[in-house]
Amino acid sequence: MRVFDAGYIVRVGWNNTLANDTGGNSAFTVADLTTPATSTTGDVRGTYVPSTASNGVKRLVVVIALPGIAAGPNATRTGALGVTQA
Repeated sequence: MRVFDAGYIVRVGWNNTLANDTGGNSAFTVADLTTPATSTTGDVRGTYVPSTASNGVKRLVVVIALPGIAAGPNATRTGALGVTQA
């Protein structure tokens, strides 16, 4: 899903725990809204760097609130997923 504002990240946590991941806002980069996307623009959905690497067993759970353009009656593919990647 495209995340163009950090306020839409509701929670980030690991593997069946209530503790939040400590990556914080500095670990999150909003979606690059450049259109069209090129090989030099950022990720069209946004990125998050967790505090620790996954080991193939732990599950990172990210709860994202969706804006109306992603899930409402006037939702669009671009609103939900961002522009087509290069």
